Amino acid sequence: RAKIVGRALYFFFYAALASVMPFMTLYYQDLGLSGQQIGSLAALQPLVTMVAAPAWGALADATSQHRRILLSGMMLSALAVAAFPLAQSFWDVTLCVFAFALFSAPLISLIDNSTLQQLGPRRDLYGLQRVWGSYGWGIAGYATGWMMGWQGLPVIFIIFPVLIALTLVIALRFPVSQSALGLAFGRGLAGLFSNRRWLFFLAVVWVTGVGFGMYVNFSLIFMRSIGVTEPQLGLVQAIQIVSEIPFLLASGQLTKRFG
Repeated sequence: RAKIVGRALYFFFYAALASVMPFMTLYYQDLGLSGQQIGSLAALQPLVTMVAAPAWGALADATSQHRRILLSGMMLSALAVAAFPLAQSFWDVTLCVFAFALFSAPLISLIDNSTLQQLGPRRDLYGLQRVWGSYGWGIAGYATGWMMGWQGLPVIFIIFPVLIALTLVIALRFPVSQSALGLAFGRGLAGLFSNRRWLFFLAVVWVTGVGFGMYVNFSLIFMRSIGVTEPQLGLVQAIQIVSEIPFLLASGQLTKRFG
């Protein structure tokens, strides 16, 4: 039963993310923001998350309030997204982006940590749980594109709170783990930077992230500039997610084979 609830949680949580995150740069463009401003807003979320995620994790570990932080983060993230249509200037939008990044920062870590704890020694089955998030992303991305073509781009600020509300209902039945998310921040950094294999891994992730960030943040703006419609932009989200599904399904065998 816990596995089924976990799959539903991944499905609706990633569906909610797919309904808003890929299309935010289009909204920034519609507000008349410059490319530099759009890039700054796109960079703000991962930078805030980088600091906020370990801070939330430390707070959850110190207070054993993992469930409360998960549920509160979902509710406050929905409120932050719902506030976007009220933003009238670059600084208003910046505040909304900061709030969304701050409150959503611990969510993936809390869900993943709980999933791994439930799997116990069968952590190789993680991909079979997480792949439901990919299904949710693909379906919601396509549906959101169709809705934007029908109701206009601001509809994303309605879809996200609705999907997060459904996610919240499922999360109430999800067994959130109270186990620690990790080491203390300082000890964690020391462990990372004293291990050459980890440093190499982080360097690969960083280089990949640089290229991926440029593509994710500006590809839809480019596509729209050459006449791609909103429903087609949604279809792009569904198509590109197909590439990760086989790897998630095979992740257990891959980790057994390569470590």
